[in-house]
Amino acid sequence: FTLFEAIEKTRSLGLGWIQAYPGQKVSKELQLGFGPDLTAEQKAQVKTKLTEEGVNLVSFGVTAVPKEEAAARKLFACAVEMGIETIVSEPAMEQFDLIDKLCQEYKIKLAIHNHPKPSFYWHPDTVLKACEGRSQWIGACADTGHWVRSGLEPVDCLKKLEGRILDVHIKEI
Repeated sequence: FTLFEAIEKTRSLGLGWIQAYPGQKVSKELQLGFGPDLTAEQKAQVKTKLTEEGVNLVSFGVTAVPKEEAAARKLFACAVEMGIETIVSEPAMEQFDLIDKLCQEYKIKLAIHNHPKPSFYWHPDTVLKACEGRSQWIGACADTGHWVRSGLEPVDCLKKLEGRILDVHIKEI
């Protein structure tokens, strides 16, 4: 679905929040992918649609966080502008000093997503290792379906990540 279609479907379900993903077409008329490269006018169109439907755009991802600080700042600034509370990503371990700094500065959370193995963050222990010594702005995006695909028990994973879960993706497998 386009972002506008997804917003409408979300509202029709009686929900008031949604996550957009990078490259998701904005609408049938605006065939550009949602993300920080949209113009101010295009972002305003998205905000208008969200307001009209009574839906909040609370998270964005799974997206890369650029390694260059200026490009990473552009992502975080877009999140603030759009009212996004959480960026969902699978960054490299060496990026977390910059990411934690930007999370604290922009007051935006970064939730580490767990695609199934062999992805780097498939196991909650790896996510917890990435969170060690980091602020509470860094945590987990708990994707229950991917844990099942990796042979893990989702309830055990949720318990292990307690206190660090910032976002949830639920899939029935």
